[in-house]
This record gives sequence, structure tokens and C-alpha cells, in this order.
Amino acid sequence: MEVAKIQARFAMSTPSTQPHNAYPDPQLSGFLSRANPLLIGAGFVVLYVLLAWLARIYMARPFAITPWNPAAGFALALLLVFGIRYWPALGIASLLTSLLLRGIPQPPYTQLLAPLTLTLGYVAMAAILRGPLQFRLAFDRPAEIVKLVGVAVAGTFVMAIAYVAVFRATGRMAEQEFSHIVLRFWIGHLIGIVINTPLVLSLLLYGPNLHELKKIIATWETVFFAAITTLALLMIFGLQWADPYKLFYILFLPVIWVATRHGINGAILGTACIQLGLIFTLVNAQFQSGTAVTEFQFMMLALAVAGLFLGMAVTQNRNAVRALNRSESRLRTTVTTAHDSILTLDDAGLIIDANPATAHFFGYEQNTLKKLPVSVILPDLEWQTVAGDLGITRGLRRNNTHFPAEVSVGRTSNNDSGLHIIVIRDVTRRIETTRQLAAQQAELGRASRLAAAGEMAAALAHELHQPLTAIRSYAYAARLQMPENDGLTEKIEREAARAATVVQRLRDFFRGGTSTLEPVETSAFLRNALDPMREEASTQRITLATNAVCEGVTLLIDRIQIETVVHSLVNNAMEALSTTPNGCRQITVSALAQDDGWVQISIVDSGPGIAGNMSERIFEPFATTKAAGTGMGLAMSRTMIEAHGGRIWFDTSDNGTTFHFTLPTTLLDEAVT
Repeated sequence: MEVAKIQARFAMSTPSTQPHNAYPDPQLSGFLSRANPLLIGAGFVVLYVLLAWLARIYMARPFAITPWNPAAGFALALLLVFGIRYWPALGIASLLTSLLLRGIPQPPYTQLLAPLTLTLGYVAMAAILRGPLQFRLAFDRPAEIVKLVGVAVAGTFVMAIAYVAVFRATGRMAEQEFSHIVLRFWIGHLIGIVINTPLVLSLLLYGPNLHELKKIIATWETVFFAAITTLALLMIFGLQWADPYKLFYILFLPVIWVATRHGINGAILGTACIQLGLIFTLVNAQFQSGTAVTEFQFMMLALAVAGLFLGMAVTQNRNAVRALNRSESRLRTTVTTAHDSILTLDDAGLIIDANPATAHFFGYEQNTLKKLPVSVILPDLEWQTVAGDLGITRGLRRNNTHFPAEVSVGRTSNNDSGLHIIVIRDVTRRIETTRQLAAQQAELGRASRLAAAGEMAAALAHELHQPLTAIRSYAYAARLQMPENDGLTEKIEREAARAATVVQRLRDFFRGGTSTLEPVETSAFLRNALDPMREEASTQRITLATNAVCEGVTLLIDRIQIETVVHSLVNNAMEALSTTPNGCRQITVSALAQDDGWVQISIVDSGPGIAGNMSERIFEPFATTKAAGTGMGLAMSRTMIEAHGGRIWFDTSDNGTTFHFTLPTTLLDEAVT
């Protein structure tokens, strides 16, 4: 927790030395994520001094400069992971190492200048890597190798010049030794960083690198790698007749093997092991020349850099393959579970692959579809000439049934592959839903118009009720004043009363949906409904006949409303017969009792029939072919018939039109009761 707080404060106080990219660094591994910063600093000092003491081979005295310095890589890794606030720990470790290896030189101030030079050099390299270069501690891209090696080459070279210059300024170093000592310092620190910094990062940070390192160490391949490395070193330094420099290339073989087997983590671990083996062999081979060791370290540097790049290339390739496999798996899952048919075609139009939905759509086995021409299932599709959404075409199932198919065609981004992707969707349900919606909207429009017609009818009924009452009153007064009028005033009074009743009933129905049901014998109902119309029919030379095949059947209806329906339909029939020659004008009103408790009334005329353009909307309000018609009669008739639970329809031809409607009977009411 303390380390996390220090890193957070460091990030806020020194923004130029911390990366701000989209790739978060891995977390500290193990107890380091919970350790006290003082404990971490003390542990670093101890390990740094120990590594420097172990690396004191072929040391250039009294400068304590060696051709191998693993402590350098350890120090840079500390600053990269924990931040440059740990520079005091690095300074103390450098001072203690200087005292341990050199003692107290003359003059004594060089004992402070030399460690200070090292500390400043490491801090500068860490700040550059974590600041402008945004070095990623995950060490998972070739760019991180370039950054690390580039900064290490330049940084350690400047450090080497500055460090050796401190001793040159005191006069303790001959001028001709300067370049040689600088070279030895430079290669020692440089190879220490290149080999050990990636290793320490992998060990300190919890992530895939640490997990992979543990897997590598725990396998038999570690023993095999140690064996071939040992064999390679024996061949290089054990053959007395061969030049070790010319055989150094043999060490590339184990590095190549471990890098190709385990990627960057294998390269990191392999180069570190080979470095240890090389130093151990050089010491035991009794090489007396530090210059010879330095030359081997240059070759080791080339081996390490080559191994890192090879391992990184292998790791990236494997990551790309894993990402591709995951992507392909996701795509395969998506295609397999999709409800739409998805086909892959070649340039010849043959099906290469098809998902399970395709087999379900077209009734084929999934394997049967492969190598089948797409024209077999989409006979009307011109997929070669266009791309994108092709609209709705015809899909042909294996059983020769058709369905509407919405098709989209695309081509793979690699045009050389010649692959086409076709997505097919069965839109049968959508088309049916659209049709039903259109029908409902039409019905809603009809209901709206009918409601408007009802409002208008109710308003007209209200306005007509008072004049009809007045006519009735005047007829009554005239009858009292003129008793001898051959019953004319009585007829006027009776018809006015009937008209007033009709208007009153229509107004009540269209305002509140009220109907006054009463039992009426069928034949009597037809006779009473048609009697007022016979005189007009006779005037127009129309034969008005009835045919009631329902003796003893009693209707349960609102008599006034149904009489209005009959009058409207018969009037329409008489107007239709106005263009028919005399002698052929006939209207027949029939009634037929049905077994289910209903009576079917039919009104047949011998007119010219209904025009085809009116058949679809004849029951809609305001639909009429008459010059002076309102288009309200049939709409109101339909409303009143449906209010009784019945239905109305018609048949038409060139020989006339028949309107049918059904009415309930008392038998139906008794059955319900």
C-alpha cells in the first residue's frame, strides 16, 4: 500500500517522468505490492552491493571498473518501477560499493564524486525512458527494446566519460589509459542494463512475463538449455586448436532455440544464463587479459540484442495468432448463433460456407449447401453486379416453397480472395406485420371517419327533430279544423310521427350507442318496412317482391334502426335501377333462417352492379358515386348492423347486386341465457 501511495505521489509531482498512455503498467508482484518503501530501499542497497561485489572480475584497479556490471541493470530497473524518488537508495548503494571495492582514494572527495556521477546517470536514463519516451514496463513491443538499448548506449557512454574523468582529473590515471578504461566501463554497464533490466522487470512486476518465466524454469527444457549452453561453451573455450573468438557464434544456437520456443521471456532468461556461463567460463579458463574479456562482452552484447529482438518477434507473432484465433472464435460464434442466414460465396457463385440458420431457412443439411450454386436458393438474385442492400427477393426452399428474403451482399476487404458475403433475412413475419398494421390503420381511419359521420348524423337528427314535431302539430291542428280531408292530415301526422321516432332513435344511437331491442316477427317486419316504399317503386315501374322463408322466427332488434337500414338499401337499389329498361326492374327482399339462431336478409336488384373501383371502400363514410349523394347511408347501415352483432356484405355482377346482412333472433338470446 505504501509503495502504491509513493508511486501515486511521484506520478503527480513529476509528470514529465511518468507515461500517460493507454497501456497501464503491470502491478508489483508478491509482497512488493505491500512492502514498506524503507524496506524496499534497504533491500535494494544490499542486493546492489552484493551484485557489485560478485562482479569484481578483471577489475581495473584502483577504479573498481569491471567488464560486467549486473548491478547497473538492477539499479535502472529499480528507478523505472518505483520512481526516481529512490535515488537516495541508489546513491548510498553506489557509495558503499565504492568504499568496499576501492577503499578511500586520494583525494577523498573523489569518493563522493564517482557515486554521484553514477546516481545522476541512472536517474537521467530512468527519467528519459519514463518521460518523453513513455517506456512500457510490460516490455512487450520491439519499440521498448529500441528505447532501452538506445538510452543505455548513450547514457552509459556519457556516464563512462564522466566517471573516468573524475579519476583522470585527480592525476591518478595515465592519459593513454583513459580510452581503454572508458571502454571497459561502458561495455560493463551497457551489457548489465541490456541483459539484466528486462529480467528484473519481469521478476518485479506481476504479469504475463513473470508467469511465463515460472513456466519456463519449471520444465525439462531448462535442463536441455543448460546442457547445450554448457556444450557450446566447452566447444568455444575447450578446443585448444581453435580460436574462441571465431567459435563464439555457436552461442547463438541456444539463444535462437530458447527465443523461438518461449519468445521474449525465453530470450531474457536465456541471455542472462549465457552471460553467467560466459563469465564463469572466462574466469575458469584463466584468461589473464581484461581486454580479451571486454571483447567477448561486445560479442555478448550483440548476442543479447539479437536474442531480444528475435524473442520479441516470436512473442508478437504468437500474440497476433492468439488474437486472430480469438477473433475468429468470436466471429464463428456470432455467425453460428445468428438468426439470419449468412453465406460465403466464391467468384463462381458457389457456396463455400453457410451457418445453421441457412439450413433452417432453406431446408437443406448444412454440409449439403456447400458447393451448391447460390442461384438454387436465390433464383432471382443478381449478386455479381451490385453490393450493399439489394432489397427483397425470392427465397426458394428445398420443398419448392417460396418466402420473401431481404438480401445484403458484401465483399471481403481483401479483393484478391474473391469471397462474397451474403446475409439473408426471412421477412415473412415483418411483411405480415406491416400488412396487419396497414389494415389496422385503415380500420382506425374508417372508425374515425365513421365517428365523424356519427357526430354529423346525430347533429342532423337533433336539428330535424323539432321541425318534424312542428309538422306533426300542424297536421293535427289541420285535422281538427278540416274534418273532411279524406284522411290526408292523419297520414301526414302518422308519417311525421314515424319520422320523428326514427330521428330520435338515430340520435340516441349515434350519441350514446343506445339501441332499444324488441321482438319482431320476421315477415311482419319486412312487410311493415317495405309498405311505405311500394308506392315509390310502383311510380318507377319497379317490381318490389318479398320472400320470407322463416315462418314463426322472431327477430330481436331495434326495429327503427333496422328499418332505416332496409330503407337505405332499397333506395340505393331503386336508384341503381333508374338506368335499367322498363320491364327489367326488379328488387327482391328475402329472409332466410339459419341454424345458428340468425336470420339472413338479402336485397337483390337487377341493376348494372357496383363499379370495381368502389368495391373496396363502399362501406366507408363519404364514399359515393351519386352526384347528390352524401356517402353516409351504407356507413351508417354497417354501424347499426354491427351494433346488433351481425355483419353486412355484398355480391355484385353485371346482372345486379345483392346486399346481405344478418340479424339475431330470440332463439339466440334464449341460448345465451
